[in-house]
Amino acid sequence: MRGWKWVGATLGMVLFMAAPASAEWLYQQSEDPFNGDLSTAYVASPGEEYGFGFRCRMDDEAEVIYLTPELISQADVSALVKVDLRLLVIIDDEPRVQLRARADVTDNGTRLGFVSEDVAVESVLRRLMTAKRRLAVGVEIEKSEVIHTKVLDVERSSETLSRLLQACGIPPSG
Repeated sequence: MRGWKWVGATLGMVLFMAAPASAEWLYQQSEDPFNGDLSTAYVASPGEEYGFGFRCRMDDEAEVIYLTPELISQADVSALVKVDLRLLVIIDDEPRVQLRARADVTDNGTRLGFVSEDVAVESVLRRLMTAKRRLAVGVEIEKSEVIHTKVLDVERSSETLSRLLQACGIPPSG
């Protein structure tokens, strides 16, 4: 659950300030001399409180974060631990990618989020850098029901994601 307070507050600011017709990819690095600097690149859907992004600490694996507007308690999130969850990602018209995920609750204890540390995260990040049209995201429960589907803007994502790759020590091609 590291970093949820920062992610929630930052996404909240983006949602408040974003123009109704578009979303903007943002990059932020927060200094942490004890655990390593945290780098985050994300996009939020204006007015709908969805957010999608990547985060990492130097010399650590990248993670995907998907924040939803669904209100949930920590007890409900704990019940989801036993459920097979997958983040589904479609970039442009490429085949769907499935990322093993876990449910989490933001630090303020109200909003449902999903985090993936799947080995394919870096591949998705690299593929997204060349996206032209869209990023579609959803959550699959027990390989059957798909919830929280959202199409997000990819405009200007390449520059933001390039900064994240560099900050996290991830080679641009792999």
